[in-house]
Amino acid sequence: MSPALRIALGELRSLFYSPIAWLLLIVMIVQTSMSFIQRLEALARYLGDASYTVIMFAQFFGVTNTLQNNLFLYVPLLTMGLIAREVHSGSIKLLLSSPVDLGQIVFGKYLAVMAYFLLMMVFMLGLVIASGVFIDHLDYGLALAGVLGVYLLACAYAAVGLLMSSLTSHQIVAALGTLAVLTVFSFIGSWGQRVPVLDDITYWLSVAGRADMFRQGLISSKDVFYFVAIAALFLALTYLKLSARRSFESRTVRAAKTAGAIGAVVAFGAVTSLPALTFYKDATRDKRMTLSKGSQAVMAEVQGPWRVTAYANVLDNNSWSFLPGFEKRMSRSLFDQYLRVNPDMTIDSVHYYALSANSRLYDRNPGKSNAELAYLYAYQNRMDFDAFVSPEEAAAAFDLDAEESRSLYVLSHDGNTALVRTFADGIYQPQELTFSTGLKRLTQGPQTVAYVTGQGERRARMRGGANHFRNMGQVSRRFALVNLGFDIEELALDRPVPEHVDILVLAAPLASYSDAALGHLRDYVAGGGSLLVYTEPASYEALAPVLSDLGLAQLAGQLVQSNDDFPEDLVFARFTAEGAALGFAPLAGAEGDTVALPGAAALQQTGQGPFTATSVLAIDRAALGFALERDVGGRNQRVAVLGDADFLSSAVEDSQDLQGLSAIKGSLLFATFRWLSHGAYPIDTSRPVPIDRTMHLELRQVDYVKIVLYGVIPGALFLSGAGLIASRRRH
Repeated sequence: MSPALRIALGELRSLFYSPIAWLLLIVMIVQTSMSFIQRLEALARYLGDASYTVIMFAQFFGVTNTLQNNLFLYVPLLTMGLIAREVHSGSIKLLLSSPVDLGQIVFGKYLAVMAYFLLMMVFMLGLVIASGVFIDHLDYGLALAGVLGVYLLACAYAAVGLLMSSLTSHQIVAALGTLAVLTVFSFIGSWGQRVPVLDDITYWLSVAGRADMFRQGLISSKDVFYFVAIAALFLALTYLKLSARRSFESRTVRAAKTAGAIGAVVAFGAVTSLPALTFYKDATRDKRMTLSKGSQAVMAEVQGPWRVTAYANVLDNNSWSFLPGFEKRMSRSLFDQYLRVNPDMTIDSVHYYALSANSRLYDRNPGKSNAELAYLYAYQNRMDFDAFVSPEEAAAAFDLDAEESRSLYVLSHDGNTALVRTFADGIYQPQELTFSTGLKRLTQGPQTVAYVTGQGERRARMRGGANHFRNMGQVSRRFALVNLGFDIEELALDRPVPEHVDILVLAAPLASYSDAALGHLRDYVAGGGSLLVYTEPASYEALAPVLSDLGLAQLAGQLVQSNDDFPEDLVFARFTAEGAALGFAPLAGAEGDTVALPGAAALQQTGQGPFTATSVLAIDRAALGFALERDVGGRNQRVAVLGDADFLSSAVEDSQDLQGLSAIKGSLLFATFRWLSHGAYPIDTSRPVPIDRTMHLELRQVDYVKIVLYGVIPGALFLSGAGLIASRRRH
């Protein structure tokens, strides 16, 4: 048996002959069990569609994160006496004078703590197995990745505790010192970002978020190497500290060795953190930590170097997310999955100031100019105001007025640029759908949607009322089509439709088009252009010649449906199986999804058009939507006709009574434009529906689990510990 192993076994015996090891183990089991029971009770009441494994183990209040946060309590108390106890008793002199190599001593004590934490992980594995009994199709990969992350974090923390224990003879001081150092490692990433020379080093040293990636199911080599490197660094520093007790080296030599150890670890971290040298394992069943297939197809076209430049308006409502210290964490969450596909990426940030929609800022600072407010912001956040970019300089990168002076990202690749915006919602930052859309615009360009105006149509660039601005052209709205790959324009049919228009929209005109306008429209359709027609009961006469050319007709009057809770003119239509087979279906579902349509008109085929027509939206026997196709010049031409225009209106969204009813309208909108654009946009970033959504445990049965976790297991450990300690004292 090696000396290190003998020392480890001896240290473990010493730990378990004292109450602290048993008490910590019992406290850990009770605290972790409390989180486990809370999750079980929540799942017993849960009626949603989310993954039960995610709720149990991956969420912030899940079991894994509870144990992870409690390590701040366990590690200092467990490690405080590893060396301090021997220093206090004087036995350290005997240990250092023994023929055993000093490295074996340090590693043996560290090995004992690793073994102790392994016992904690055994209990966590028991909770994973129990969850697999209660929950059908538990995602074991996700759960076990989180357990691995917590264990690596505990081992890194233990190395810190070992060093602190070697610096003092007082165990309480060692525990407080460990807690202080762990706190520093949690926040050093944000502190160091304010010093340009240190930002990369401090970001790498920061422990914040490292284990979180494991908890989410992603194992990366750079995070594994990080925990190994931190543990190695503090073990090396412990070795150097104890070595100084054994030998008489000058302070200069000791400082040089310490600096060398730190430099070696930092260099190791810098190399192993390079994107090109980082390897990933997505342990989740549905690969939720990997780009969707739609995004992977987009990234396949992004060859060679690409750049992301964040333009942050410091006067914006959420400018804090672009502060030094937050930037790298945001960059990791936003870009990490893309870096895994193409690591040849450069990230820059530019802070600018311009008039924003942050009304509270101006109310609290009346009379101050934007430059003065930006100077105040720089002072409060210890930033360099001279590094801020003026509105005029920012306008060289993008149109400030069109973008409402918001914070956004400019993507660059192969001479092309595209914008990815932030949004006025609780999430604020872009997510996979909008970011992948921006990347696709770099390589394939946008689709241009043009709304026809002049005859009382619904508008795409006008706010309020029956217009479609919120869902089409509002740049601050996450799922507006302007953020999903489409450029939104308006035009009149007093001249031919421009060639750059990909999809022409007639949104429920109230007055008939002139012969000249109809001629331009017919020329566009004859040339194979994609067309979308929204009709309303009031558009019966105005659209009659247009629908006739397409082989359709609108039935006179308004469709009604009997409903006890809503007016009869609010009808609930469904996607048809025929439409789904055609590809005209919601991205995240299939036929059968209900769409609330206020004031809809029924449609029918006349049998005289040049298109093949498929009903895609219906209620009972009435058709409310058709998808039309034909070949023109070797190209598949597509036309969609929908019997309602107001499901996208601002008025419907403002109605409190209708909120929630039209949630599926986004699916209809997405399905329509995805089909018309031949699958170009919106990108399909949908994920498989989780299969771990059934739990065979009723709420009343959770009480039996409580008895085991709160009573049986802690009680057995208490009796075992008490018996062992009592037996030891008798001998």
